[in-house]
Amino acid sequence: MDKYGTGTTFLEVLISIILLGFVVLTVASINLFVKFHLMSSDKRLQAQNHALLVMEHINKRAFNAIGNENALGANSVVDPTAIGGDSAIKIFVDRNMNGFRDAFDGWIAYRLFPTHALRFCPNYSPSTTNCTPAWASTEIVSNRIRTFQPNKASGILTQNSVDFTVTSCWDPGESGFPCGTDDNPQAQMTTRSIMPSVSVN
Repeated sequence: MDKYGTGTTFLEVLISIILLGFVVLTVASINLFVKFHLMSSDKRLQAQNHALLVMEHINKRAFNAIGNENALGANSVVDPTAIGGDSAIKIFVDRNMNGFRDAFDGWIAYRLFPTHALRFCPNYSPSTTNCTPAWASTEIVSNRIRTFQPNKASGILTQNSVDFTVTSCWDPGESGFPCGTDDNPQAQMTTRSIMPSVSVN
């Protein structure tokens, strides 16, 4: 009987372990690659969704804006000035939907707080910069907004629309990674809110 014909040599065991190691490393590498890209895509998608949510929220309410800044003065319909140093926009809306600017109508406002929360105020007072309900109790449209920029110069509207640029980020506080990186993606979008009841003549 040949003592070398039936047994497994040390070299064969070593080769088997090396091959098994290659297989395990390949599977692990593929798994890490897929997991990273799926997570990155999910974060990017959520950042885009937050920006879209803000745009839809503003577009829906700006549609009810009413007035004529040529007749009533600059910023009497859309006022892009800051509130307490925070980026903001105020819009005078037709609350009772009667097509006339009257005592039932009033201001709404959007304000981006330093906590990256964009809040919506349904009843804003320009004289006091207060909101009803109080700002701390207002609706948070999104809590992942990095920048909010109404693109209307402080002055008289020249068209019955206003543009907004919104930048959202997966982690706007940048606690782990800066915004715009693969681990913390951001989305920047611009929209135009149409205001059919606003006159510019």
